[in-house]
Amino acid sequence: MSSGKLTKFLVYAPDNPREGTHELRYQVRERHLAAVQPVIKSGVMKVGGMMVDPASDLDAPQKSALGSLIIYEAESMEQVKEMVESDIYYTSGVVSASLIQRHSALTGSIRLMSSTQYEHILTSRPDPSVFQITLNRPKALNALSSPLFNELNKALFEADEDDSIGAIVLTGSEKAFAAGADIKEMKDKTYVEVYKNSFLENWTLMTKLKKPVIAAVSGYALGGGCELALMCDIILASPTAKFGQPEINLGVIPGGGGSQRLALAVGKSRAMELVLTGRMITAEEAANWGMVSRVVGEGEGKVVEEAVAMAKEIASKGRLAVQAGKEVVNAAYEMSLEEGLRLERRLFYGLFATQDQKEGMAAFAEKRKAQFTHQ
Repeated sequence: MSSGKLTKFLVYAPDNPREGTHELRYQVRERHLAAVQPVIKSGVMKVGGMMVDPASDLDAPQKSALGSLIIYEAESMEQVKEMVESDIYYTSGVVSASLIQRHSALTGSIRLMSSTQYEHILTSRPDPSVFQITLNRPKALNALSSPLFNELNKALFEADEDDSIGAIVLTGSEKAFAAGADIKEMKDKTYVEVYKNSFLENWTLMTKLKKPVIAAVSGYALGGGCELALMCDIILASPTAKFGQPEINLGVIPGGGGSQRLALAVGKSRAMELVLTGRMITAEEAANWGMVSRVVGEGEGKVVEEAVAMAKEIASKGRLAVQAGKEVVNAAYEMSLEEGLRLERRLFYGLFATQDQKEGMAAFAEKRKAQFTHQ
């Protein structure tokens, strides 16, 4: 009979197979990320990255980086083994945040993302230069509540100020990126309440970010979920993704920018169709309409993997040029052509004052890879 008491276990996941180990780290990463959620909620946002051989003495760590530390929460080690469906190479038993911090201090490679406790989102670092946020209200299909948006904005702006991060990935679950706004939160509000409190105003704060945000969409992206995706700089969709603005069925219209950003993305007639009928479109339709960049693979795991790869590629470029590129493309939707061209030239000229411009052009002339310093 289950005791119901959960214990945190520290598991070593090797990069390379060893005796008694059947899977590489990347093959069980999805299960690692799923299992680490309880400890993320308890305050350790992300535990991962390289570490020394755990069989060695912690006070005399070896230099070779061999794999990752992953925290699982379970009733027993046997349960953990069932979770990953493979033989576990190493475990240290019961673990606490202080032990992880000790490992981190010794190896310099395990990063504690934040001490902030999030209830409605998960944060992780799939790559040192990439910050990933996962909406985490599975029972509500990631319905967008005010508390969720407060957490989302906090995490986004912290990532935007972190110099080690070059790009951000935003995703949800297999069933829903976000199925809409939280109707339970909205249904009893009065005109005075929504007007006086500027309801939904904090929804658009993410458009102020300097760093690019890539949406990895699976399942439903409806109403506020569709609007959230449209606020991102790039949208990648799995074949299961469905987009729409069904607010008309609730007696209202889009309130988080859907009517405006959707019209800019797909044109007046198609936006009008979605807003006035409330119908959903498939990922393929959204791609054909120019709403999403492309449809990727099968299932949520593949689209997130592709989004992370794209974010990693963007992060490898000069950050000042990336920021300028984002600004000038967005300006195309906010300025006249003449104004936009003037801004483009000003930003283009300005980049000639950066070290990255000198390095990038020198590397091109010398037929080598540029080493950007983001200065």
